[in-house]
Amino acid sequence: MDDDVRPKPTDCLVYSFGVGNDFSFDNCMQDYGCEVHSFDHDDDHEVYDYRQGPLAFFHKARIGYKDGYFRACEESQYGLKCEPSLRYYTIATIQRMLNHDARNLDYLKMDIEGSEWFVLGDIIHNSTLLQQTKQIALEIHMDEVNRQTSEEGMQKLLNKYLSVFSDLQKLGFALAAFEENGMRPIYSQIDGTFLSIYAEILLLKRNEDMKL
Repeated sequence: MDDDVRPKPTDCLVYSFGVGNDFSFDNCMQDYGCEVHSFDHDDDHEVYDYRQGPLAFFHKARIGYKDGYFRACEESQYGLKCEPSLRYYTIATIQRMLNHDARNLDYLKMDIEGSEWFVLGDIIHNSTLLQQTKQIALEIHMDEVNRQTSEEGMQKLLNKYLSVFSDLQKLGFALAAFEENGMRPIYSQIDGTFLSIYAEILLLKRNEDMKL
């Protein structure tokens, strides 16, 4: 809510990707006066209506780095576990579908279980969405770190993560907050430092005269 980054009530747009069953943030932003579009899709979401409130809308779809129906799979103690095929849209398709091509996005919130690295890459390189965006709230997932078995693989993975942050920095974003995910306290040693592989971060694009 700092003066140089806070959305303007009654004239702001929020995208919220990966809400699960927690719409508390989305409802707060609606109450503040923003138009809010929330996205997620699995069996749990079939009960939710499209219209969540006067300014809040729920879309039964997921954001991806390409359009189409895809299955998300992950390793578990019982082997490879895959979800049913679900609909994914790129950010460009979402903007076009919602007629938001000419609108500025004030706040981007994203918790998409590890896909953020690919999706952010698509947003950065294939859209202009972040040029006017002031705030990005992310849950970052670095599960792949603990799966690496070679120094070369680890370095390639870290370069992928760092390239995303480097691109965001070039767009004017800087880290404003970092908080380990206390619900999933899993750590890994990276370059001699123990880091949580799950964390909540906030990136802000401040006006030049407001930067410290």
